[in-house]
Amino acid sequence: MKVSYYTKLSGTSFRQDAIKNIKAGTTPLRAVAEPDNEYDKYAVRVEALTDEGWTQIGYFQKGKNQNISEALQEGKTVKVGCSEVTGVDKDTMGVNVSVEYEEDDSGIDPADMRDMEKQKVVFGDDDYVYFDTVNHKAYDKNGHELLSGSRAEKIFAPEFDPKYPAKAVAKSTGVAFDDVISIWENNRDLSSSYGTLIHEALEKYLLYAPVLRKIDANKEREHTATNWMPNALGEIVDKFVATSGIKDCKNVEVRIKHGTRTGIVDLLLVDGDEFTLMDYKIMPEVKEVKYKAFGKNTKYTVQQNYYREILEDCGLKCRGMYLWNWDGKEWKKIELKKVNVKEEL
Repeated sequence: MKVSYYTKLSGTSFRQDAIKNIKAGTTPLRAVAEPDNEYDKYAVRVEALTDEGWTQIGYFQKGKNQNISEALQEGKTVKVGCSEVTGVDKDTMGVNVSVEYEEDDSGIDPADMRDMEKQKVVFGDDDYVYFDTVNHKAYDKNGHELLSGSRAEKIFAPEFDPKYPAKAVAKSTGVAFDDVISIWENNRDLSSSYGTLIHEALEKYLLYAPVLRKIDANKEREHTATNWMPNALGEIVDKFVATSGIKDCKNVEVRIKHGTRTGIVDLLLVDGDEFTLMDYKIMPEVKEVKYKAFGKNTKYTVQQNYYREILEDCGLKCRGMYLWNWDGKEWKKIELKKVNVKEEL
């Protein structure tokens, strides 16, 4: 399968002398893999043929270079062309390039998909996807891996590395480094399990709420989620209903797909051809992060815009995107800004 797209290079601010000699559409470019790069084993530099010979002008962005690096190391031809030199009237110029190469289209062996979970696609260009519950990867019917929303988020937002703060804690407290890491990992796992329980409680309640209301009415009792689940979870669900005004929804935990992109949306309100996208986040606070290409935005902005673009490619129109954050005491609604994820992937 031929892969082709446009992207911008990183590291161009350090190579302005070389870039000023580049002409879009005419200056030859080439990609060179750097598997021994100490900072990124998938690093791929881009060089331009100038009067000085082949001169480096930048790198493919980290997190978006793995497929290119692997293609080069497999001996495949990666065609690179300069589509635009940006910022020529400013202090710092940049370079946008076109990329084209052949990607292995064989997919995984269908026999390896037999034990995978077959998940129904509610909105998309396919009926279902195969989901590897162990490695948390989704595949189409031909065994081709699909890009998920969480992976798209990680491409643009650097992952937290606990090693450095753990070393600082160990040094200041005298606690062993490995013990600090173990404590943090335990907290992470417990938080994940807690969040999963709340997700499942909301999912089941919103899906079956119309039926549960009828049963409660028949029993002549006030209808609450605590009637149908452990009190601690029921109270959280009841607070969500009271705060959000959403009493039931048939589109919960919805698998969506378009092309090579897929994901699961926590809560999708659909009215005709319009939708409102909502996800639950269980944490003390949803912070801002600095995204590559998008700057500072609320965490999960890329993930939710990724879902938005899939649904829009399916022919729907977006009314809005929101996070519902349970901070341990109350639910808070956070509106997210639109960014163009597809253009940067």
